Amino acid sequence: MADTEPAPQAENEPGPITFWSEIRKGRCRLGVLVVSFTTALCVGVAFAAWCLTYNAALDSSTTLSSELESGLAQRVVNSINNTYDISELYVQQCQRTWSSKTWRNENVATYSQQMFFAAYAMRDYFSSAYVTLLPEGLTWGGQTNTGAEPGTYSYTVLESVPYTAVPGAVNFTYYAVNEEGVKTGEVVHNTLNGNYSTASWVTIVDWNDANAASWTPVFVYNNVPVSTFTRTIRTNDNQLIGTQHVDMFFDFVGRTLASEKAAIEYPSDLFAFKSENDVDYCLGTTEAGVEIYSRDPADPNRVLGVLSAQEVAKTSLLLPAVVDLVIKRQGHTSLYAFASGAANPKTLPVETGKGTYYVQLRTIQRRGASLVFVVFLTTGRHGIVVGLTIMAIGSAVAFSYMISRALSRLTRDIGLLSNFDFRAALGSDVEGGKRAVRTSRISEISVVEASFRKMVSAFASAMSSNNQITAAARKRGVSTVGAANAVLRSSDMKDSE
Repeated sequence: MADTEPAPQAENEPGPITFWSEIRKGRCRLGVLVVSFTTALCVGVAFAAWCLTYNAALDSSTTLSSELESGLAQRVVNSINNTYDISELYVQQCQRTWSSKTWRNENVATYSQQMFFAAYAMRDYFSSAYVTLLPEGLTWGGQTNTGAEPGTYSYTVLESVPYTAVPGAVNFTYYAVNEEGVKTGEVVHNTLNGNYSTASWVTIVDWNDANAASWTPVFVYNNVPVSTFTRTIRTNDNQLIGTQHVDMFFDFVGRTLASEKAAIEYPSDLFAFKSENDVDYCLGTTEAGVEIYSRDPADPNRVLGVLSAQEVAKTSLLLPAVVDLVIKRQGHTSLYAFASGAANPKTLPVETGKGTYYVQLRTIQRRGASLVFVVFLTTGRHGIVVGLTIMAIGSAVAFSYMISRALSRLTRDIGLLSNFDFRAALGSDVEGGKRAVRTSRISEISVVEASFRKMVSAFASAMSSNNQITAAARKRGVSTVGAANAVLRSSDMKDSE
């Protein structure tokens, strides 16, 4: 049997449609387009519905407030509270040891070494642990000092001895030590004015009250804001020994806020304040470019003190809205006074220099320490949602336009064809005119358009031939039907040959 060859494909006949062949031609299958259209439309509608209910969800605490309550601001409070707890518990333990006479004044140098080890081990919670013996005002203890580089420290021990050459004078010395507490031979600081019986961190408590304890107001030491926790030490038989202390350097607050911010899912910024006499002093913030210290004009690197909330607001884009709302408009004396009020809301919507934020306030009340924490949580993702919604719906509209434009063009051409307007339907001269053919990007519709143009061209050619035959017959006086039959007979004869 002879091999049969496949019939050659007509020049204008469309070939088989495959996905990649159409992609190479800059076209796309209708099924892919419909799926894309449906997906984009559904996504757009879903985002639009979510966007419309977003503010309501925030107000009803179903999204934002639930996240806040579940640990956002509370994590900060818990972390700071934990530092306070450990510091206070250590001082309490020292007090009990002194009261039971396990520690004695004559062996204070030995206990000073133990206090250094405590300060070294607990340096993430407090920087110094020391005792002030009264009424002499002799101070002994240990201290860790944060280095210029993160995670680096230097260490000193504090020793006080009476200076016999000068009546009433006390020789107070800081000695540099290594991590084992062994002196390196370097004297970091020395003074003969070492009687600290009148120092603010000693007089903050009542020496006659065996249970007296308090945190001091914030002061600056080594360019860092510090607060000291002090407890009175009396023996079990009520004899005064002195006061026990730890120093808390508040640079840890900034590190804590930065750590908690990194753990928050939403864009946010945090502030920490210590309220003293109805003034909120800033201990730390995560907002970039905000100044929280007052500095020496002659030496900007020298910190003189900490700024109040109103002063910090001058360099902040977030804080002015809260200060204006809470202090100026509502008349509260401080952020802490507002946040500690039982009737006041703990979550506030505010308009800031960075847009709309929801603000969470939390407080801590310790012995002589009142702190308030302000967490700014942005709703900036709302704009992202709106953008995604517009993109999704816009894509759906674009897909719909691509389909409807091609179908509208076919409908128009069919209407022109029904009126025998071949020129308009083809967009060119019927007799051989050429034009740039615009086809749809949708593969199936492109095939339909090509077939339609082929059909119209064939029909137009047949009509043109018929008109020529009719015109020639009229010239010869032959009837139109006769002329047509003659043409048909001639065609049949050619076919039979």
